[in-house]
Amino acid sequence: MDEKPTYQELEKRIQQLEQALQKGEDKYRILLDESSDPTFSFYPDGTYRFVNQAFAEGVGKSVDEIVGHSIWDIFPGEEGNKRFSVVKHAFATGKSKTIEVRVPRPEGDQYYITTVKAVKDNHGKVISVICSSKNITDRKQTEETLRESEERHRLFFENAPIGIIHYSNKGIITTVNEAMVTTFGSSREKLIGLDIDNIPNKKFAKEVYKSLNGKTGYFEGEYSSYTGKKTSYIKAIWIPIKQKGEILAGVGIVEDITERKKAEEALRLSQGKLSAMLASLTDYVSMMDRDLNIIWANDTAKGLFGEDLIGKKCYQTYHGRETPCEPYPCLTLKAFEDERTHTHETQVIGKDGQALYFHCTANVALRDENGNPTAVIEISRDITERKQAEAALRESEERFRTLVEKSPLGISLIANDGHSKYFNPQFSTIFGYTIEDIPTGNAWFKKSYPNREYRQNVIKTWIDDLKQINGGQVRPRIFTVTCKDGSRKKIHFRSVTMENRDQFVIYEDVTEKSSLEQQLLQAQKFEAIGTLAGGIAHDFNNLLMGIQGRSSLMSIDLDPSHSHIEHIKAIEECIRSATGLTKQLLGFARRGKYEVKPININQLVLNSATMFSRTRKEIDIHTKMRQSPLVVEADRGQIEQVLLNMYVNAWQAMPDGGELYIETSAVVLDDNYCKPYEAKPGRYAKVSVTDTGIGMNEDTCRRIFDPFFTTKEKSRGTGLGLASAYGIIKNHGGIITVYSERNHGTTFNIYLQISEKEIHQEIATEGAMVKGSETILLVDDEDIIIDVGQAMLKKMGYRVVISKSGSEAIEKINDFGNEIDLVILDLIMPGMDGEKTFYRIREIHPKMPVLLSSGYAVNGQATEILRRGCNGFIQKPFNIAELSQKIRNIVEAAKNGEDHAKAKRILGGN
Repeated sequence: MDEKPTYQELEKRIQQLEQALQKGEDKYRILLDESSDPTFSFYPDGTYRFVNQAFAEGVGKSVDEIVGHSIWDIFPGEEGNKRFSVVKHAFATGKSKTIEVRVPRPEGDQYYITTVKAVKDNHGKVISVICSSKNITDRKQTEETLRESEERHRLFFENAPIGIIHYSNKGIITTVNEAMVTTFGSSREKLIGLDIDNIPNKKFAKEVYKSLNGKTGYFEGEYSSYTGKKTSYIKAIWIPIKQKGEILAGVGIVEDITERKKAEEALRLSQGKLSAMLASLTDYVSMMDRDLNIIWANDTAKGLFGEDLIGKKCYQTYHGRETPCEPYPCLTLKAFEDERTHTHETQVIGKDGQALYFHCTANVALRDENGNPTAVIEISRDITERKQAEAALRESEERFRTLVEKSPLGISLIANDGHSKYFNPQFSTIFGYTIEDIPTGNAWFKKSYPNREYRQNVIKTWIDDLKQINGGQVRPRIFTVTCKDGSRKKIHFRSVTMENRDQFVIYEDVTEKSSLEQQLLQAQKFEAIGTLAGGIAHDFNNLLMGIQGRSSLMSIDLDPSHSHIEHIKAIEECIRSATGLTKQLLGFARRGKYEVKPININQLVLNSATMFSRTRKEIDIHTKMRQSPLVVEADRGQIEQVLLNMYVNAWQAMPDGGELYIETSAVVLDDNYCKPYEAKPGRYAKVSVTDTGIGMNEDTCRRIFDPFFTTKEKSRGTGLGLASAYGIIKNHGGIITVYSERNHGTTFNIYLQISEKEIHQEIATEGAMVKGSETILLVDDEDIIIDVGQAMLKKMGYRVVISKSGSEAIEKINDFGNEIDLVILDLIMPGMDGEKTFYRIREIHPKMPVLLSSGYAVNGQATEILRRGCNGFIQKPFNIAELSQKIRNIVEAAKNGEDHAKAKRILGGN
């Protein structure tokens, strides 16, 4: 770094510049340009007259960009004003001036010392001002670094927690910090300038002067303050400051250790008391060194192990061993190793050979001057009687624990203050909770019964039981508990109040048992109601058959322009509505599968959802179908009815609109899942229908499939929709479930077994009546069916033979023989029913065509008859066109020698 030029040097340079100026402009410029110091001159208005290359580089511009430009072009604003004021002063007074300036640069500010000199002509007039600068940036940075270092040292000196004092080689105090002032008990003003000889403590002063003789002085002891108002215990070190062997000064570091000395004295007194206390203890106390030698023992220990135990090895004296207690953790060695407290229970041998049990505690007792442990104290208490009692209790507890921990029932012990004392493993298995999860009864009630109203009822019942039942009596209760995983279980509680008012509670998970009981009751209820509903539907279908038949006959007999035709159409519309109602009843009664075929459930769901969306614009329907087809064997119409019931139920749960999510997938259900629903395990097509509606509470969910149960207004439903859906799905060997929470929507899941059969295209049939001339035997026990059936058959052109029972039908077949071309056989009849009659017909005439007719649908008994060779099935009520087509197809197939399977394909049914 360049040294700062002296004023004489700057003066000399300016004189040289003046001379150069006088000698000529060219020589003047050459001289200035060669200078490494920035040099520049001004006109009176602040315009640069000349600048050398060093100045131009210093401000980051070229010479041409500066000369002829004003000072404010280079240093804008206030900075330019400040610089021009110096130039202006030189022009005005003709006096020189030296200033320090800062020049901003991208790489960092640069600092210069600049001499401003007025240049005069021969008459003494100032004709120019010339300036010469020297870069002092490095020096400024060094000064700043030094200043910061000095500031750090000053802060350390002033804020040090111990006293620091500087003194001259004459023993005069020159500087003290605040801690030193406090220690000396005086003020900074009184201490600075004080001669060490004036310090009252001569030993203290002697150690200070030792440092002034080139040695290090030490002092530890009492010290009275300079003012005599305070006495402290201090520790000090005095260090000489030398340079080339000469003592320049000294520094002292002084620490007030008064509190430490007081603590040491208190410890000494405490140790004396402790020794006296240990000697009088009834516990066995001894002290061992690092070699495990007994170096001290109280009288109690000496009385048990002998007066001569001092100096012996502890493992020999206490345990009768020749080596340290390596198989067991040696407390003494562990205490020496980690300097922590250690405890254990061990067996020792007294001087009379008696085996005793001790509870031992070991800790470091003594340390050397470096703080290293030199002795460990061990305190032992005789716990022999306690150990014997514990062994007896442990044996008893072990028997009880085995019973409790292996119990298939949950068991807990609750203290009389409500804190949990014990849960057996089965408790956590049932509920998922550990004792950490529910440390108190309050925590149990809040977590297990999150519904506030239900929780209050449980607590009230619990409290009432506690008040009314004496200790030892069992209080059985069943509550629904919410487990840790969110599942809900029905638990049979058996609570007993013990003599100490603790609660001993046994928990039995009866969820599955309760569920099975509920399902059994539900199934029995459905079976009973289903039987009733099926019978009603059957009889109602017979009545509808009479109406339908008469209506069909009237529509044929009347001219299409007749005024009664419209009435007949209205009657038939009513018949169709009534037929729909009986289908729902039969569906619920599980007697309603009409036409079971392999169908793609994906397509059926999509079609039904699309149709429904057209009528309910306020609902956004989202479908997610499994990519590959899901084939199930089902009655298309009935499954469509089930889906429509689901959609309508969702729509009614979202009066202000909402979202409806419909999804299909393939799942595998195991026996555990299927068993409660009386379904078979295997692969199932799953249809999920989820809405974002108002949801249902638990009670509503439990009753949702009950017939005639509804939460809707009277005008909005009969309560048969979901009941019939339940019956239809059950009748298909499937499963239907519901999950809902209040204000969180509802999800219905439908499971139907996946089929490997192929889907066949259906053959459409025309709706016109087809005539014939053959002989038909009509068998039915209902007069209304006989009357209308006979009329319809005659209208078709057939010869009709009637029979009102199965036995009578057999007689007629025997009488007419091969004259009979077809038997229309009712399934449900008293005495010899349709099934027995069919088998008897097959015995007499194996190839006689039989059309089975019933108010029930084609399932169960009817399905079996069809499988045994019956030629077809027709569901009551039917119109004349449907009956004529069925008859014609069967008769023609029989004439052409086709078997019944082909006839069934033609009919498109079973």
